[in-house]
Amino acid sequence: MHISAIIAEFNPFHNGHRYLIEQAKQAGADACLVVMSGDFVQRGEPALLDKYARTQMALQNGADLVIELPVLSATASAEGFAGGAISLIHALGAVDSLVFGCETANLELLEEIAALLLDTPADFAQEIKAACAAGLSYPAARAAAIRRRLPNVSDMLLNSPNNILAIEYLKALQANGSEIQPVAIPRVGTAHHDPQLHGDFSSASALRKALRQGQDVAEAVPAAAFEILKSYEKQRGFLFEEDVFSLLLPKLLQQDAESLSCYGDCNPFLANRIKNCCFDVRSYGDLLAHLSSKDYTLSRIKRMLTHILLEIHREKFSDGSRIDDRASYGRVLGCKDKALLSLLSKQARIPLITRLSAQMPALEPAAAERLRKDLDAAHLYEALVCAKYGCPPMNEYKRPLMV
Repeated sequence: MHISAIIAEFNPFHNGHRYLIEQAKQAGADACLVVMSGDFVQRGEPALLDKYARTQMALQNGADLVIELPVLSATASAEGFAGGAISLIHALGAVDSLVFGCETANLELLEEIAALLLDTPADFAQEIKAACAAGLSYPAARAAAIRRRLPNVSDMLLNSPNNILAIEYLKALQANGSEIQPVAIPRVGTAHHDPQLHGDFSSASALRKALRQGQDVAEAVPAAAFEILKSYEKQRGFLFEEDVFSLLLPKLLQQDAESLSCYGDCNPFLANRIKNCCFDVRSYGDLLAHLSSKDYTLSRIKRMLTHILLEIHREKFSDGSRIDDRASYGRVLGCKDKALLSLLSKQARIPLITRLSAQMPALEPAAAERLRKDLDAAHLYEALVCAKYGCPPMNEYKRPLMV
């Protein structure tokens, strides 16, 4: 059985995601498994829909099995996100290929960039540090350092979101010494962050904006996924970034700067900025406006606030900023191919969790602690849904495997 893996958020699932799954199977995959972020995503936001609704969307549109990407990786930087996902896929022991979308089909060039970043020259870090001191953001400084060593690399290639993740996937594959074959699928339709709807192939960003505004997104979403989307909206309701504010603000008010500086993506400077503004802000957007600057990207600020909300401390990260991404378990959210699940259960080098209450006590302490973070994040997500819509929170320990 040839197994392909896809790393995704499906926030929400759209036609481009179905196209990627179809391309994986047309490239020879007998089965397609997805490693998917849980209830909080890499931009530092709650997912629009909970992970079970998004799992159901995936299973009804070609995916054969969905495994949750642990929250420590799902809310990390691009490097930590990719590293955690690749470590998990590699540890499954049965995956043959990794299929991902990107803005360029030049896989060889992407691999060359990944190799450079994995084994950087001695002066690479110093060059980036000097550029940042001169006023460049870290991503811009790193891109400039790459271009000086690889003149055939364009700004567009390095600044495209899917290319950035593709490079991190390739770097993580190389770091793991993995034999999993990368398969790059050129992105179709609009750009990753295009905020406007454009027919059949619109970005997830555009869909979230449209759903916030009550627009019809049926054209951009597979029919089965659209039905799940509308049912979920009626029964529960969508979450957006500002919905975290009511639970986040008390955590900011009640802790001193030293305590805040211990959370992931935070530092003493940012912690002091939080304390200087948190008694004056009236909304989440107001908070972001106070904290954002040329030195700290909006994405980092939002990830930092998510880590404070979820109480993810820096010691969970291997060097204070990059997550310790070694996989220690794989929690299966849904499956429609029992043969695939059986094969993974035999070949995986980590425990596969399908029955939470029964299997969690047998985990190694470190793995159990990481899994508890996933459960805590899910229950906090439920608290947000309850606070916004008044529906009762779901118990993560009692959620069945999606089929």
